[in-house]
Amino acid sequence: MSPPDVSPADDPSAAPPSAPDVLTADPRLRAVAMVAVVVFAALGFAGLSWLQAEAALIQQMAQQEPLRAIARFQHATLRFVIVPSLLLALTAVWMMRLALRARRADAYPPPGTRVVRDTPIVRGPAARRKAGFGLALGALALTLALATPIAVDVLLDRFADGIQERIRAAEAWSAAAGDER
Repeated sequence: MSPPDVSPADDPSAAPPSAPDVLTADPRLRAVAMVAVVVFAALGFAGLSWLQAEAALIQQMAQQEPLRAIARFQHATLRFVIVPSLLLALTAVWMMRLALRARRADAYPPPGTRVVRDTPIVRGPAARRKAGFGLALGALALTLALATPIAVDVLLDRFADGIQERIRAAEAWSAAAGDER
């Protein structure tokens, strides 16, 4: 009986093909990443809980003091938007720094980078493309992080102005209707 045909890829005694450079995972970084995910999830749930309590308070306040309720709504919304915007800005800066290091080293991920899983190191034009994409994505994220609170503030001001005009018009109408009686 002859042995079965074994391809060189299946032959354990065959020399392995030349493996690309691989950056090995850092188990401590993986643990830190897992803790960070849990902490950010808990903070997100706490933020949503706070926002629900704040919304209930604003609804109660709107019955007696609508203008104060509008101002409180504006402040609560801005606080809720600013925290994620700051986190996005920090992530964008980190992303752009990583991309600049990769561009200088002509390798992605650049030397000295810690990774959560084994990552092949890309060199040459592919590394420059990844670095360019990282820079572009980081710049876009930073722009969004800075522009979002400003845009939300402008929209909330316009919203508040419109509501205040309607309240004044309703009060004037109510006063005019009371004078006619």
